[in-house]
Amino acid sequence: MRRLETKDFIIKAIDEITYLTEIWKHSVNIVFNIEIDEDEGNEEVYMNKLTQVIEENLPEIQERLEWIEANQDKLIECLLSEGNVLTTVRNYMGNHHKQEYLQMEDGVRLKLPISLEDFLAYVLHCDEIGFGISATDDEVKMEISMFFTARENLLGGHMWEIVVSGNNEIRSLGCCQ
Repeated sequence: MRRLETKDFIIKAIDEITYLTEIWKHSVNIVFNIEIDEDEGNEEVYMNKLTQVIEENLPEIQERLEWIEANQDKLIECLLSEGNVLTTVRNYMGNHHKQEYLQMEDGVRLKLPISLEDFLAYVLHCDEIGFGISATDDEVKMEISMFFTARENLLGGHMWEIVVSGNNEIRSLGCCQ
């Protein structure tokens, strides 16, 4: 993973800062939700403070993203063990795709019911990683939420959420829509 720089972050609105990167060979949108001790009334001062929080925490943000990239197996294991993901995928695909094979947009042809290997290689996608950063009272706390879905909208909008706490404890919050 390349080194993060403040210039790579896009401030879309007072409450929406994003960064686009590649993790696990897929494009992933990183969204930052930052809580600070600052009045939102002066938007310029508020935005400068948000930028300062990102700059001051770039090394930890970089470290956390590298941890995510290096711990794909642990994260996927948590997702599969607690989220009933593969069962939901098989049920949904069985109800909506009656053929024996499913042709993906990239030309890959998947045999149905989908195998775990094909699901992990061709269907599962980490759509977004959310950084919840609380920078109040001279203390910074960071929690990460990862949202997984299926490529090509194969699951009609179903998503699964995994949370990674500040000490890298992983827990699945299951399916959300």
